[in-house]
Amino acid sequence: MTQRRLNRRAGVHVTTWAFALATALMLTGCANALEAPHNPAPDTAGAPAASQDEQQPAADAGSVQVSVDGREFTFTIKSCARYQDSEIEVSGPGGEAGSDVPSYFDGGLMEMDSTPRGEFRIDIGTDQPFDSTGDFLSIGDSTGGAISVDNDGDDYVVTAASWDAQGTDLGQGTVRITCR
Repeated sequence: MTQRRLNRRAGVHVTTWAFALATALMLTGCANALEAPHNPAPDTAGAPAASQDEQQPAADAGSVQVSVDGREFTFTIKSCARYQDSEIEVSGPGGEAGSDVPSYFDGGLMEMDSTPRGEFRIDIGTDQPFDSTGDFLSIGDSTGGAISVDNDGDDYVVTAASWDAQGTDLGQGTVRITCR
């Protein structure tokens, strides 16, 4: 082999190693960026630190009343995002009337080609987001059924098909959303 070919091959190997090293450093930097930043607590002048359970919850963003299969639920919305008059995303804890079992409500509506689409879910047995006991009720159009959305002042009133965790048809359900 000529000296020129050897130099070119050595350059390819150096380039490959440099690329591998740069990629490894970049991935390490990205992984570190995903870690929570260190934010020292403000000086509280000797006050005891509040535990996770003692911290104040977010201000109420509204309420939701749900009627499905003869059952009534009420929820306190912790998150309510609205876009124009036809799109909304809501979530928050609550429960069924007459029951001590907690529930969590979340879901949303959007409009596609002037047709409302969306689904709301009640996770029964938990009052936390992204937590499920496998027992739930849903109201919406995920199965292709009709969904009706009416504005009653600042409230949204949604009427649609409802079903449970086993897929049992529960007839029409109603959701009334009041965002503040």
